[in-house]
Amino acid sequence: MGLVKAYINHLVMIAITLVSFNLSFYDEWADKQSAHNPFDKLKHVSDKAHVYKAEVDEFDLLPSVIGYPTQYADIDLTPHWLTETMIMDEAYKQCLQKFGESISQKIEPAFKEEILPELKQAVSQLFGTSSFYDLDDIGVTHTPSAGRGEKIMHVYNRSTGDDLLRFHVRIDRPPKKGHVFQFHYHVPKDNYDEHHELGSIYWGKNEPPLYSA
Repeated sequence: MGLVKAYINHLVMIAITLVSFNLSFYDEWADKQSAHNPFDKLKHVSDKAHVYKAEVDEFDLLPSVIGYPTQYADIDLTPHWLTETMIMDEAYKQCLQKFGESISQKIEPAFKEEILPELKQAVSQLFGTSSFYDLDDIGVTHTPSAGRGEKIMHVYNRSTGDDLLRFHVRIDRPPKKGHVFQFHYHVPKDNYDEHHELGSIYWGKNEPPLYSA
């Protein structure tokens, strides 16, 4: 199953669960209110189905909540927006997995505020300039390196096996400044040789624990 399809299936299952849960509670609430019936304009379509209907003109606040049909407009979403969202979600989870609890507790806020936005720009640029592959063929690795390995996650083409972006972190030790996590990525256009910097997070003078991935 492709990366995007798997992510969509996950979102759909969550949505179905939430809708079913909320409707059951709403039905109980509607039954309790039926004795004094304060909503004369709300009508049951069926005693068995948890479905209700209302006329837009009968509820003053309804248009402000969902809008009139004439107010609907197409949302300009790039074809790869869901793929980018999934990649960012995976990058966040796999970083926490790699760092383990002891490191994550200290650097997670800075990672979310400083590193992830920069990574998102790099991912957006990747898809904005590359159109030679099917987005459904995009995959991510799930094997961040432990110990002192740099690898966090690679974005790759499932059809060819080629890496499209390698998301890494290394520990720098500037003289008299302690230890710093330096986040960067590699791309194939320079044969993965260049370190494209995303940002750095200061750890402290003592050496950080080994990665626990």
